[in-house]
Amino acid sequence: MYVTRPAPSYRYPTWQFCSDGQPVEHLAEILRALRAFGPFQYESFGLRRSTGWGEVEWFLSPHALLNGSQPAEVLTVDPARVLGAVRIEFESGH
Repeated sequence: MYVTRPAPSYRYPTWQFCSDGQPVEHLAEILRALRAFGPFQYESFGLRRSTGWGEVEWFLSPHALLNGSQPAEVLTVDPARVLGAVRIEFESGH
């Protein structure tokens, strides 16, 4: 996500990473689905724009397909389950 204070920069939530510092399995696929089908605004020339806050909101909101758990909580223990939830929520109707 992009923040402007204290200095403009990108910040990465720690729940996206394994203990070795590598991204959790399926993270790129999950983010791709969120950005392709999620509730983000289109610019006039067709580009979808995201600062990352919408994705963070999705990861931190309780999800019915994850028995009310937040995707961020499930991501480190069962990333495939989070991928399944994002696909059902966003891709199944497209």
